[in-house]
Amino acid sequence: MRWSLLLLVGACHAQISDGGIDGGGSNVETDATDSGSPVDAAGVTLGPWSPPIMFGGAATATAEDDATLAWTENELVFAKNDGATKHLYTMSRADAASPFGLPTLVPFSAAADRQEQSPRFSSDNLTLYFASNRGGNDDIWMVTRPSVGGAWGTPTRILNTATAATEKWYVPCDGDRYLMIRNIDGQGDIFEGVGTGTPTRVAELSSPVGETGTFVTQDCLEVYFASVRDTTNDLWKSSRSSIAAPWSAPVKVTDFNTATNNEQDPWMSADGRTFIFASDADGTDDSDIYISTRSPI
Repeated sequence: MRWSLLLLVGACHAQISDGGIDGGGSNVETDATDSGSPVDAAGVTLGPWSPPIMFGGAATATAEDDATLAWTENELVFAKNDGATKHLYTMSRADAASPFGLPTLVPFSAAADRQEQSPRFSSDNLTLYFASNRGGNDDIWMVTRPSVGGAWGTPTRILNTATAATEKWYVPCDGDRYLMIRNIDGQGDIFEGVGTGTPTRVAELSSPVGETGTFVTQDCLEVYFASVRDTTNDLWKSSRSSIAAPWSAPVKVTDFNTATNNEQDPWMSADGRTFIFASDADGTDDSDIYISTRSPI
């Protein structure tokens, strides 16, 4: 499977959202096999996902991945390979009807000797979680700002998640609960934690071959991630009926996976109408950011 490689630029970006959304819980109920039509909390049936297209500015000759939108969908943060290391870049727009501007380097991520990646926003868009080796090892860091669009402050490390292993893709949900990836002996597993407690491995989601790129909906009931458990790096998802319930057996996200390419780093909007991920589907070894949308039917 090979998608149309259209460059999403200028006003075309307006299609990624029908308007701003808040940072509340996911309002989408999805079919466990991707075969049914999802229905949101208001009873609105959503149509199929559109063919993914490149996200202009985040799809260049240089590798980009780890993209996340703010919950307003007016701000994108992603990781770009600047040679030997990755740094965080951002793109923004005034509103859903306006085009995104050109990408700029996030100021706190400018040091050439650091690698920073896997950004994720808090539900109020005022905190950004990301992985950085500025402390000598890849750990989870956080940085805050006084208002949406305001300047970011000084990053601080989240100490209860920091170990001698590598930690990435910290995703907050439902208050102080979160999911993340911890890489032990070269293998990434999915961990879940609450507040300042010690996160624990989620056996239902982790496999012997490793996982990356966790994304969880704001109600903590649906998770997306990437895994090579079936040859190529593909997108997978799982759900649970409540926070206390076990996760379902992961299934492939068949809307976006390709037979021979690698897909990773999923993100979905709270209304379930925008999906972003990274892929090397253009035939090169470098990944780009892709976007897909769906509308009510």
